[in-house]
Amino acid sequence: MNTYQIIDNQVWCHGVLMLEADAGSFEELSGWYGKDKNHVYYKYDILPELNPETIRILSGDFLADDQRVYFSNNLLERDLPTLEILDHGFHKDKNGVYYYSAKVKQADPVSFKSLNCNYGVDAYHAFCGETLLAEADIQNFTALSHCFAKDQRQVYYFSSVLKKADAATFALFDSPKNSAGCIGRDKNFLFHGESVFLDVDRDTFELIDGWYNKDRHHVYHFTKKLLGIDPVSFYIFNETYIADKNHIYTRNFDTPKIICKNHGDFKDLGRGYYSTDKAVFHIDHKEAISPHIDSFERLGNSAWATDNEYVFFCGDKVTSATKEQITLFFAYIKIKEQLYYMGVDKPIEEVDVATFEELYHGFAKDQHRLYYEMEPIENSDPDSFRYVDKDLYADNRQVYHIEYYDGYGMLDIIEGIDTSKFRRLERGYFTDDQSVYFYEHPLPEADPSTFEILAYGYSRDHSRVYYREKLLPGLNTNQLQIIHHCIASDQNQVFYEEQRLDLELAELKILDEHYILDNHKVYRDGQLLEGTIDAASFSKINNFFYRDKNHIYHHNYPLDLDPDKTVIYDETYAVDGRKVYFLEHELTKLSANTFEVLKYNFARDHQYVYYREDWIEGADAATFEVVSYSQYRDKNHQYKIRYNKVSIDE
Repeated sequence: MNTYQIIDNQVWCHGVLMLEADAGSFEELSGWYGKDKNHVYYKYDILPELNPETIRILSGDFLADDQRVYFSNNLLERDLPTLEILDHGFHKDKNGVYYYSAKVKQADPVSFKSLNCNYGVDAYHAFCGETLLAEADIQNFTALSHCFAKDQRQVYYFSSVLKKADAATFALFDSPKNSAGCIGRDKNFLFHGESVFLDVDRDTFELIDGWYNKDRHHVYHFTKKLLGIDPVSFYIFNETYIADKNHIYTRNFDTPKIICKNHGDFKDLGRGYYSTDKAVFHIDHKEAISPHIDSFERLGNSAWATDNEYVFFCGDKVTSATKEQITLFFAYIKIKEQLYYMGVDKPIEEVDVATFEELYHGFAKDQHRLYYEMEPIENSDPDSFRYVDKDLYADNRQVYHIEYYDGYGMLDIIEGIDTSKFRRLERGYFTDDQSVYFYEHPLPEADPSTFEILAYGYSRDHSRVYYREKLLPGLNTNQLQIIHHCIASDQNQVFYEEQRLDLELAELKILDEHYILDNHKVYRDGQLLEGTIDAASFSKINNFFYRDKNHIYHHNYPLDLDPDKTVIYDETYAVDGRKVYFLEHELTKLSANTFEVLKYNFARDHQYVYYREDWIEGADAATFEVVSYSQYRDKNHQYKIRYNKVSIDE
């Protein structure tokens, strides 16, 4: 098994115990799917209502029983008898064509066919995924790879037209290393996606691995020249480093950093450690950290290391210790009589080292308390600690829930709950026989027996309405309507999340998830907007701009523009013949009469160039061009963006 493991008659999925899975009948299917006699699973989640006896893999991540179709863990509303799985996410039934979970609007299911990549065609149109290529010549449309296509007039990179490409001569670059099909060429240019290799020597150009390329003059990362690297001797050392005859470099996206001279003895030790010239170094330190190459080793797969004399963390010397004085756990490390969490170089305070025991998923205990990622958990009972389900744990005093954000776990402690009777509901709600909780927060006076989870964070019991953990006083549960994202009402009042709004229900208008108003007041995200806004004429232009009879607004910020003369360009620019704005910022140097939007938030007039709200000093407006999302130049310079600021790329 790859996705699933059966250990001691229990089914596990990547470290998560599947409590409801029956190990005796469990069977791994393809991809992330599994089943037992009772359920079908995607990873460790049950796919409700699927029949394990009639389940079958249609293709890739498409799965069906005799009534329903899933893609991954998404239930698809498809006509199963007429469903046809094509490839690369395309499929169709009698009602339409689909790309993964999205419907391909305007596609004809009778004539539609996939071109064995992200492109598809029917008798009338061409598509990239679910996007219609409105200008494509369907009679001459050809898919070249998963990212390039063309007809007689133009070349496409996914759904974008490559303005610089010559359709008649455009083709994929001929190289076995171009297996991804992202390098193209025509009579004038070489392309990496939509970016152009500028001033490249086409006769000596060669692909190294698709990310790195070179000609006789330069090495390129994608299409960016890496100045100072010798192209003749350049090679890729591994996934972390590149090299030439002179130096070892980091594989930085922008400018590779020189690590050391290339003596021919460089060895990558992992996590920033390396050895060369008879010593051990770390990329964050200029000087050697240890002369003991033979005894140096990292501790597990962590940033901790030892040379049998000292212990290091990220190259910093933490303490002296021999290897015999080090005990390595999974997420903790013991050095002499002190304990450390793997990602921190400070010892855990007040821990009882003699009784310390690592548990799982960042938890540990000693005879006194529990710990989560080195932090002590007060009022915990280490002897009764147990794993419950997925990201839930409990002892006899508290329940512990781990919420993951960008891969990092945040611990919520639910206090006061009956740990012998608690259960997970869904969407962050928990209950026992007495109370209901939203994560660690109790819902005031909520009745578990009649509690119901609604949409967008709203819930109710027989007599009360809640937003998350907040009670919404006075709302009638029988008249409750969730009328929009974050907006709920009954016949007498309206709430934005937990905020009551002073609005006339008979005049109520909802512009979007942010703005709600009547003829007299406008609210944004639950806050009353005061000042010059005229509620009776207030309306939405797009996701960035609004207007009333007097002003144009970027959200609620008034702009000095005539609303009757204002034109919106590229969604983010507003121009009225006198002034130009990018969102709320006036572009004071630009002439409204010669204003022109380029691409990717660049704009210019006859004299100046702007990126967003910033003037690019010295840029030549007449010759400035946006070649691609990462390439910008004029007759004098190439430019780069770092930290949202444009500068000359030396």
